[in-house]
Amino acid sequence: MLKNQKGFTLIELIVVIVIIGILAAVAIPTYVNLSSSATTATAQGILGGLRGANALFFANRLVGAGVGTTTYTILDVVGSANIGGVQSTAVSTAGSYTFYIGGVSFIFSMNPTIGQAPSTLPTIYCPANTTW
Repeated sequence: MLKNQKGFTLIELIVVIVIIGILAAVAIPTYVNLSSSATTATAQGILGGLRGANALFFANRLVGAGVGTTTYTILDVVGSANIGGVQSTAVSTAGSYTFYIGGVSFIFSMNPTIGQAPSTLPTIYCPANTTW
């Protein structure tokens, strides 16, 4: 009679539940860490894009293709960077630009606030994370 019955024993089900619990205990912290890392990596990518656009904008003005003697702001740099896929705000009067990535805000600033073209290449940075 026992040979005709099919299914799992209680011990087998408990072992499977314990294994799933162990995998969940390992996977959840890893997922949280990955989403935090992805947010930071996205912000670093935006910073790299802004720095690249800044260098191109500056070089364009330096060689005379643009208006070589006028200054430019971070708004000009953000406009030429064509950054998409993130929410952003308008440029503040202090020359900073705010992006929202995964619910976290990142503020990018230009130093000096007004680019001194063509003599000095301004630096674009993230004040909260100056090590980038």
